[in-house]
Amino acid sequence: MESDADLLDMIRALGDVVFSTPRGDCCGLLDEGFAEAAVGGMDVDGTQPSITCRSSDVERLQLVKGAQVTLGTRVLKVVRPEPDGTGMTRLVVQG
Repeated sequence: MESDADLLDMIRALGDVVFSTPRGDCCGLLDEGFAEAAVGGMDVDGTQPSITCRSSDVERLQLVKGAQVTLGTRVLKVVRPEPDGTGMTRLVVQG
């Protein structure tokens, strides 16, 4: 498994974004991938934004369900953290 420094280097090499929280700043990878949801029996297309960052940063900044993150001018709320077991966590967010 990579070290925290290696994971941060990887995030930066892939085009990181910096987001802020009430407890500090963090680097991550923003994904605004396609998402489909069933609403009232109809399929609705949209996006489901997420930010992938180091699990150590998620713990340090206490990025749990309901936590607020600011990305540029966007204020987003963590819907759920999804740790992948490799030292990285995908934060599913909504705003």
